Amino acid sequence: MGVQKGRTGLCVLGIVLLLTGCGGNAASGGSEADSLSSAASAESLSGSSADIEKSDESAAGSAEKEKVTPAPTQKTENQTEKKPSAVSAPGPEKTPEPTKTPRPTDTPAPTKTPAPTETPEPTEPTVTEPRRVRITYPTGTIMIGDAGPLEATLYPSEVTDTIINWTSSDPNVISLYDDGTMAAVGPGTATLTAETDNGLTDSVVVTVDASWRQMNADVAWERDDENDIGDQWAYTFLVNGAPVTGPYTVSAGDTISVYAQITENDDSPDIGEASYDYVVTEDDLISGFWIELEMYVTEDTGENAGESAHYKVRYTFSV
Repeated sequence: MGVQKGRTGLCVLGIVLLLTGCGGNAASGGSEADSLSSAASAESLSGSSADIEKSDESAAGSAEKEKVTPAPTQKTENQTEKKPSAVSAPGPEKTPEPTKTPRPTDTPAPTKTPAPTETPEPTEPTVTEPRRVRITYPTGTIMIGDAGPLEATLYPSEVTDTIINWTSSDPNVISLYDDGTMAAVGPGTATLTAETDNGLTDSVVVTVDASWRQMNADVAWERDDENDIGDQWAYTFLVNGAPVTGPYTVSAGDTISVYAQITENDDSPDIGEASYDYVVTEDDLISGFWIELEMYVTEDTGENAGESAHYKVRYTFSV
């Protein structure tokens, strides 16, 4: 504003000078030289006025340059201004939509009954010739009286309808039957062979030890007199001091002790007893043996005093 006032004053001064020059020419009717002088003065004033305006503009530019616009103050994160969130006025509550009625579940279609599986037609069994035969009975030593089945395995396993022929090299040692059943009947060694229809064979060697074997024992008795004594009797039969059971393992040279007691059951019992020790031989192991006891039970008192009941008791050891 101060610059504008200075410029106005200079303009008024220039106008006054111009008016003054003009008046002098009119009053005195001055010369042309005065007119030129006056014009030169006016131009000088005009130039001065222009210079003043330039000076004023320069001063104004300097003033604008001196005026510094302050830099905006940086705010830290904590100083950041947060505008308050606008709170919207609650609107009218919406009327809830009615619950949809559920659609009924479709009734499932009935399951189809599967068609029955066709029964396959029976196929004819495959008959394959064996390529190997193997006897499964272990090789070793057995005792007289041992018996049992022999088995032969054919390879491959699908072999069917094959007949196996069994043979024993010595039937007096081991008897071998068509179905493969064997029995040790005497001392010695025998070779047992299985042969198939197509000529395959397998053999095992078995030794029979005749020095011992298992034998079954049994006891029986009979009375052979005509005396009419005694109505009830009690019997006791022992082998090696124990009731008769079996089987017994018997070896050649063993001693077997047998004992029998028969008692009349009355107020004054009469007793008869007998015993015997028997030595077993190798032949006994092969064919079996028996031991027989004979005894009398004599009436001591009464009307039958002196009369006896005669009994025979036999112990049989069989193979």
